[in-house]
Amino acid sequence: MNILFAGDFCPERESLPRNPFSEDVVSQFHKSDYVIINLEAPLTERGKPTLKTGPNLRIHPGYAKLLKES
Repeated sequence: MNILFAGDFCPERESLPRNPFSEDVVSQFHKSDYVIINLEAPLTERGKPTLKTGPNLRIHPGYAKLLKES
């Protein structure tokens, strides 16, 4: 069994989803039985930052489909 782990996926400042992965990376995804990627931020289009310490990160919800297709 081949499992691929990737961490800290957070395409910041991208208003619309685009594929951030090269053909080589996508090829590795397809060779794996399981691909696990840590989303470093919530999938949301909410524009108002949450009052908290640290950065307010968010990922466009369209990335869910892009990740699944990759």
